[in-house]
Amino acid sequence: MPIKFSIVIPNYNSGDVIERAITSLISQHYRNLQIIIADAGSDDVSRDIIERYRPYFDTVIMEKDRGQADGLNK
Repeated sequence: MPIKFSIVIPNYNSGDVIERAITSLISQHYRNLQIIIADAGSDDVSRDIIERYRPYFDTVIMEKDRGQADGLNK
């Protein structure tokens, strides 16, 4: 049985790099890859990019947090 990997992407106003991170993950074509994104209330293009790729995410969390570690823990 293949190993399942869960990747968590914490994000806050990383519109200039978030799409590259997402496309890199989905281009892996690994069936047991779980992609989780935790956006801390971005006010840049991040939200638009996340919505564009939403079908590829297993979980989308879009709410304020108390920093990157908090975003990962959610």
